[in-house]
Amino acid sequence: MTSTAKPWPRVLAVAAAVLLAAVTVMLSSPAQAQVNAASWTCYAGGQSNNGDADSRDIWGSCEEAGSGSVGAIFQALGEHFTVCDRFPNGHATFAQLTVEGNGTATFYTNGGGGDCDDFDLSFDEGLSVSLKVCTSDTAGATCTRATGGIT
Repeated sequence: MTSTAKPWPRVLAVAAAVLLAAVTVMLSSPAQAQVNAASWTCYAGGQSNNGDADSRDIWGSCEEAGSGSVGAIFQALGEHFTVCDRFPNGHATFAQLTVEGNGTATFYTNGGGGDCDDFDLSFDEGLSVSLKVCTSDTAGATCTRATGGIT
């Protein structure tokens, strides 16, 4: 009578080796959709010298050294909202503009890595404005906010 070894220990060993190799590749490859908020620097501000009486522009941006940046600006003169995506993470930059009495509108760029999209809007004069801009609309996104704008 001959005894045959069961193949399961070998199959499990091969499966474990394949899984370990896959995890190693995933961990060593850059995960572009992931954002480490601690490595980002965000700014926000505004200015009143914009050529439109009694109004105030606002802007916000976040940058990661060596990776890219995202940003948005509300320009009161002509009511333009520009959203820029210079972060190649495979996601569009996500921005929100809130205008007193008009609610909050959401804007996306056309894609990651170099584009700015300008949205030509129209509002009554003298309304409060705030904005939010994020690296994407995913849970791990880095965001900044700006307030104090006036149409």
